[in-house]
Amino acid sequence: MSISLLAWLSGLLLLGLASCRRPVYAAGFYLYTFFLIPDYWWWGKAAGLAGYRWSFMSGWFTFFLVLFHNARRGRTVFVTGSPVDLLAVGILLNATLVHLFLAPSWAVSLGPYSLLAKFVLLYFLIRASLWERQDIYRLCAILVLGAGYIGYEVTINDRGHIQKGRLEGVGVPGATGANELGNLLVTVLPLIGTCVIHGPLALRLFALAAAPLVLNVILLVNSRGTFLGLIAAAIVFLPACPPRARRFAAAGLCAGLLALVFLLRDPHIVERFLTTFAPAEERDSSAQERLVLWRAGIAMVLDHPLGSGGYAFKRVRGKDYMPDVGLWYTVRSVHNGYINEACEWGIQGLALKVGFLLYAAAAAWRTSRRVSLAGHVRDGLVGAAVVSGLVGFMVSTTFGDYLDAEWAYWCAAIAIGYSEVYARAKAPSRDGYARGGWQRSSSSAPAQWPAPGWDSRGMARGVP
Repeated sequence: MSISLLAWLSGLLLLGLASCRRPVYAAGFYLYTFFLIPDYWWWGKAAGLAGYRWSFMSGWFTFFLVLFHNARRGRTVFVTGSPVDLLAVGILLNATLVHLFLAPSWAVSLGPYSLLAKFVLLYFLIRASLWERQDIYRLCAILVLGAGYIGYEVTINDRGHIQKGRLEGVGVPGATGANELGNLLVTVLPLIGTCVIHGPLALRLFALAAAPLVLNVILLVNSRGTFLGLIAAAIVFLPACPPRARRFAAAGLCAGLLALVFLLRDPHIVERFLTTFAPAEERDSSAQERLVLWRAGIAMVLDHPLGSGGYAFKRVRGKDYMPDVGLWYTVRSVHNGYINEACEWGIQGLALKVGFLLYAAAAAWRTSRRVSLAGHVRDGLVGAAVVSGLVGFMVSTTFGDYLDAEWAYWCAAIAIGYSEVYARAKAPSRDGYARGGWQRSSSSAPAQWPAPGWDSRGMARGVP
């Protein structure tokens, strides 16, 4: 038995036992098997652990444990009290109607529809697993562990291979290609950066080691959409931070910029990125073809505005629009998440998905500022990181079919869980601490209660 396999089994066992105590570890159990799934790593294949549907089994484990813990506390998992909850239900309801009544092929549409239903369920489970402030950092720690492991295997152990100037052969479920992997890591990277600035010392040290490894993988995937998403996330992070926390954010961005300059030594990466802004006559064939595919996708949306079910463009109707734009593929993705969403689940489905992500980002943004005003400045960085990650995701998905990826639902769940943790926070006790929410401010001024932005019952005003 290899050391890597032994370490993986030990982590799985520890998380399984911890899941019996707190629901956040049950959510972490799923994320652990997502990032470190045996099917995708050498130690799992060598031990014969591939092919056992680890994500499916861990998903059911998470489902029952989160329901069990919340039932013991008298809490409801499937809450529809906020706009984001309602939009999540709307996404599923719309997809169900489109799949049943508008999809030309139920067999083709069933796979994407089943995944969408799973991701909506996962949103509610992750959200319901966040009970107190420390749960947010626990979940972030597991994300750091998963993303950091990918960075470690690629950077230190030289896993994967470079094919046509891009990293291939490394991935996770739903992100087996370079573009998808880059989109995932850009979404998660701001949360890793937040852990570097704030959190328990062990988590900060681990995140400090993991951040440059993850950044190196982002560069190696050499995806133009990923680069633009990374730039957008960095630009948004500073203004998204509460004013009192911006000195910490600026320090983190400077450290990230230095690491980026050090890692950005491959001239081919820079050249590929610069082709994003090149005029039409200088643009490479890949970028030019992508624009042509967008035209075909838009034409399909105009003809079928209510949607045509899962994989509608890629496998069903897209081939009918290829000759009109000079292409002759029978199976080809549209390479734009927004157009693809409209092709599959209709314009109304696109509106629901974009609203879902924007409302979640707005909730994190507002809570971040209220937390900072209450004297917990560094806790406000979490909300800014979620907003930054969602912006990076939404920019990156302009260049690939990632809008239906499950990590978007993770971020939305963390955003709403983060908002609700501080909305449920009790007034500080006589020693200045409150279980489940506030801690004494590190500043000399005592934390105010009710904090600015909260009413007398401790509920956040205006937080969905």
